[in-house]
Amino acid sequence: MSSFPRRLISLAVMCVLVGLVQAGPNVFPDPSFESHGDAAAARTGKKCGVLRVGGTREHFRALGGNLTVETFATYRATGWAKGTAAQGDLRALYAYGWNSYGWAYMTSIAVPKGDKWQKVSSTFVVPVGQVTFHPLVASGAAKAVAYIDDVTVERIKTPEQTITDIEKSGSRSQTGLQLLARYYLERGNLAKVHAVMAKGDQGTK
Repeated sequence: MSSFPRRLISLAVMCVLVGLVQAGPNVFPDPSFESHGDAAAARTGKKCGVLRVGGTREHFRALGGNLTVETFATYRATGWAKGTAAQGDLRALYAYGWNSYGWAYMTSIAVPKGDKWQKVSSTFVVPVGQVTFHPLVASGAAKAVAYIDDVTVERIKTPEQTITDIEKSGSRSQTGLQLLARYYLERGNLAKVHAVMAKGDQGTK
């Protein structure tokens, strides 16, 4: 075998190993909802997650709770979802945290409409060791039903990788600046904290 194919094989192996190092275990405790789900239209197994809203329009209803995560790490949430609503909004993989002033770091994706399972995915980062994670959320909805199954929440970037990527992107989003400020503050780098604050809004300051 020539050295060129060997180099390609070595490179492929390294890429796989890097992926394995970055990806963490699934931190969602009941991925297929077999313990706490509903025996209705499961994609796999016998149950799935179901969120139902009756005829009265509801401000907010959610399925889920809190998950323990690594501070400043990037997580990817995936699942299979479907649903219908006469009114309002259905969201999947809804994650958020607290920034000392209000709920922030919010991510979610719309539940695909119809009766066909579709894969959905989102990513999130929070500056604390706990995130509020709802596989399904209904907002201002009436006569609605949403389904989700086979949920995975796994770490895809370490805290260091997450912060490095935000720094390299040059993003001036308040979410990114708040993450940077908190990361630098925890490490006592006040010069960087002040530099970030100069770019941020009142919430960041």
